[in-house]
Amino acid sequence: MSKNGNDNDQQPIEGEVIPVSTTPRKQIRLSSIKDCRRELAKVYADARHGSVDPQDATRLTYILVAISNMVKDHELEERIKKLEEQSEELRTKNR
Repeated sequence: MSKNGNDNDQQPIEGEVIPVSTTPRKQIRLSSIKDCRRELAKVYADARHGSVDPQDATRLTYILVAISNMVKDHELEERIKKLEEQSEELRTKNR
């Protein structure tokens, strides 16, 4: 919308038309460190064989490492929570 609120003042943007893919995207599971490691190995292999640009592979690797760190942090958080609950139960029993 233009500054005066009139849509007729807009100019079309010229550029390349990107076709929409009708094939369904494959679901990638990244809910565990093992999943992230597997996907990272695929990115490495694709970059190594030239099917993925090395710059894109670097970006994907950065994202995968960030996701794997979040998964690891979540797993550690859950383990600590369980240990704290067990510790509290022991304290309650020993009173």
